[in-house]
Amino acid sequence: MVNGPGKLPEPLPLPPVPETRRPVVSPESKRAAKDESAPEPAAKVTLSAQVIELRSLAAKAASIPESRPDRIEEARRSINSQGDASAVNARIAEKLLTES
Repeated sequence: MVNGPGKLPEPLPLPPVPETRRPVVSPESKRAAKDESAPEPAAKVTLSAQVIELRSLAAKAASIPESRPDRIEEARRSINSQGDASAVNARIAEKLLTES
């Protein structure tokens, strides 16, 4: 709420914060606590069957060429024989639409 024209109310006093002290821990006690804590996790990771299958499929997909040499060669032969790429482009577009 504003007191008077454009004045903000006085802030409320904050209660005192109790002082907390953290215990001083020596490096030796830190090492001792670490030695007594839970054992270190094993460095070996076991993969699930799905992950192994996904990795093999990803490797297979990476080995497949992104272009189809047979279609490229067919398009080249057609262009060379007809001398015009528009007919080939129309056929390629039609095949792509029917395959999708």
